[in-house]
Amino acid sequence: MENLEKLNQDGAPEEVSVAPTEMPELESDAVPTMETMEDPVRPGDPTFDEIWNDDFFKSIGMTPEEEPASEKSSEEAPEEEEQQPQEEQPQKESWQKGVLMYLHDLAYLLAIIVVVFLMLFRVVVVSGSSMKNTLYNGDYLLLLGNLFYREPEAGDVIVASKDSFKDGAPIVKRVIATEGQWVYIDFEEGIVYVGDDPHSMQALDEPYTTGPTTMEEGVKFPLKVKEGCVFVLGDNRGDSKDSRSPEIGLIDEREIMGKVILLFYPGKDNSGSRDYERIGAVS
Repeated sequence: MENLEKLNQDGAPEEVSVAPTEMPELESDAVPTMETMEDPVRPGDPTFDEIWNDDFFKSIGMTPEEEPASEKSSEEAPEEEEQQPQEEQPQKESWQKGVLMYLHDLAYLLAIIVVVFLMLFRVVVVSGSSMKNTLYNGDYLLLLGNLFYREPEAGDVIVASKDSFKDGAPIVKRVIATEGQWVYIDFEEGIVYVGDDPHSMQALDEPYTTGPTTMEEGVKFPLKVKEGCVFVLGDNRGDSKDSRSPEIGLIDEREIMGKVILLFYPGKDNSGSRDYERIGAVS
């Protein structure tokens, strides 16, 4: 230690030596810890709960449940990165599920369309030349089924199935007269007469025929059409088996398969070619 000067009574300095002070050594287990430190809170000081209350958090724009944005974002960042692949997978599954549902609904819709089509319509192919020049052999026709076609009218082109003719093979003919009407054919003049009374029949205007009706086939005229029946003829009067023949005779309305409403694919005409301009409604 340094020597300190001390003035004696004579004013002369006197050297005084100061013994060095030794610092007490602290034992390692004597270091104060949080448990051994005394509570610095003094009586009257506010407690922790009183300081960190709801008003304090509101004053700094936070709620007690919130954490600092920096800590929260740093903790949630890895979680968000892990969630991204998990979110892409549900989106892919949702897209696949949507496609399957669309195909499922489309299949049901097509099935309903087919069922309705079969109930309402039929498709037949013309065989023979009895309806030239309106229809030709090989024409594809669309019929309005007899489920909804129940009142045949004169002029309608129909398809019927007569058990007495070729074991019920479909035939295409034109309705000439309906139930209760009278029919008379002048085979010498080739003119067809129709009326509600045998004494007031009128000659038909038939621009659709290929020629006059001069061929007899066995049925006697005048003839009254029975109830629930129709009288039919082919447009090609010189080459048609129809109601003039006892083999066919009158057609019962229950034997009618339907009314021809559309020619949608033409067969070959007299020249051997297909005339696509013929596609359309049949009258």
